[in-house]
Amino acid sequence: MTDPTLSDVLDGVGTPFEVDGVSFVIRPISPEEYDDCMNLQTLVYRRAMATPEIKELADVPCSEAERLSYAFMIASSEREFNEADEGSERKREAANSIASLKRQIATRTLAEELSWDRANLTRDRWLCMRLLCDSKGNQLLDPKDPELVAKWATISIAIRDAARQPIWAELGKVRNAPFSLETLRGPK
Repeated sequence: MTDPTLSDVLDGVGTPFEVDGVSFVIRPISPEEYDDCMNLQTLVYRRAMATPEIKELADVPCSEAERLSYAFMIASSEREFNEADEGSERKREAANSIASLKRQIATRTLAEELSWDRANLTRDRWLCMRLLCDSKGNQLLDPKDPELVAKWATISIAIRDAARQPIWAELGKVRNAPFSLETLRGPK
């Protein structure tokens, strides 16, 4: 996925997806929802890491699939680094990303892997309940309406799982929005 442009972020049209011929949209994430989902993710991760069955895996290296996932992310960051202009912020960010990913995978354990998997799934389900819209952008569920919360149980796992990639796209828009402190501060 390419970095979103300023108009992509400001247009706020969301990310469409389809399940069994039915179209849906994951609407853009509000700043409050973003903060709340990141806090939820951290909480679930810490709770998972504290469980006895996960603690037993603290010295077990992560899975081969996890190593391959990190190799893919490192390769992607290396491509970004190679394409970036010398001395640019983009090149510095890519270099930092490569170094960080290499540090993480060097010590990553199965306990961390499984805890993050649980935390990410919980975050994605929480966001799906709040961001899932029909093809016209009408929100399907309202976490403040008990009747609509009950409707959540009727949403198929296929839809919930298919919504994860569009949710990641929306998270990426928030993380990679082309804003910087200089943009927000304006000219000096």
